[in-house]
Amino acid sequence: MKTLVPTIRPGAGGLPRQSIVLLDQIRSVDARRIGGYLGCLPSQDFSPIASGIRGLIEQSIGPG
Repeated sequence: MKTLVPTIRPGAGGLPRQSIVLLDQIRSVDARRIGGYLGCLPSQDFSPIASGIRGLIEQSIGPG
């Protein structure tokens, strides 16, 4: 199983310090609740997040 808590290095996407993503706490958000653009993660930092999300989906509904 892929990690449910990937880390993001300091400076990535404008983050001031090392951060974590709690994949098991992701939920949908209405676009009207988003206040504005915060930043963008380079693919090397986003890849473990996407991989973890795919793992959660596969665990829930099976591989697709």
